[in-house]
Order: sequence, then C-alpha cells, then structure tokens
Amino acid sequence: MTWPDGDRYEGSFKNDNFHGHGTYEYADGSKYIGEFVDGKREGKAVETYPNGDHYEGSFKNDKRHGHATYI
Repeated sequence: MTWPDGDRYEGSFKNDNFHGHGTYEYADGSKYIGEFVDGKREGKAVETYPNGDHYEGSFKNDKRHGHATYI
C-alpha cells in the first residue's frame, strides 16, 4: 500500500488495519520493520532513520517501550 505523501506499507492486514508482521517506510526515509496489532506498532521491531540512527527494541501501543538499543 502506498500513500500520496510517499509513505508505504507492506505486510499483513486484519479488519482493514495493519496486523502481524510488516514494514512501514516513511517518505522522510525512516523505516519500521516489526509487528503491528490493530494498526499500531506493538512488539519487537527495528526502526532506522535517514541520519543513520538505529533503534532495536519493543513498542507498546504505538510507542517505544522497555529495554532497547539505540545507536
């Protein structure tokens, strides 16, 4: 799925929401690879940013949560 602003999602859906494993690429070059539940980031994931930063950890209710590594 691709939006007019350039964001893209590739992965599973359930009831028209992102659900299961997927990759969301933002128009700014950021990328989220991980789990979704009912359209929200949830569980283990990796996020990368255009400046080279890298987050590897967990998400809960669409926000970073718990122990993680940020480089």
